[in-house]
Amino acid sequence: MAKTNSGTRASGARTSGVRGKIKRAIAGAAPSLAQALGGPLAGAAVAQLSKAIFGAPDGDEELLSEMLAQASPQHLVALKKAEQEFAIALREASLEGRRIDAGDRANARQRQIAMSDWTPSALGALIILGFFAVLGVMVARK
Repeated sequence: MAKTNSGTRASGARTSGVRGKIKRAIAGAAPSLAQALGGPLAGAAVAQLSKAIFGAPDGDEELLSEMLAQASPQHLVALKKAEQEFAIALREASLEGRRIDAGDRANARQRQIAMSDWTPSALGALIILGFFAVLGVMVARK
């Protein structure tokens, strides 16, 4: 059990080191992809880079690191294109999240209208009455 755990840690450290090399190599040409390598979207960024350099999203990170260290002008153009595609994908994901949120709110409104539930109205009235009761007690004490 301990061997598996330490092996996982070593593998994670190796991956982190390789991603650090990749991040340094692309920082000038594709800063948003380099920034994504340090966060939760690292896998997507590596896949996008691999797709730009090798043509397939499942390239090896170490090989990718070596290729980026000796990048040609064609690779830099491919990096810029990959960065633009990554930015578009992030915007589309954000837009889809907003669409889902708006749909959720619309469904909640429709549910509230259809159910004709008295609970929110009663709670609102109770809170307002409680506020004025406390305010009245405070004024009466002075």
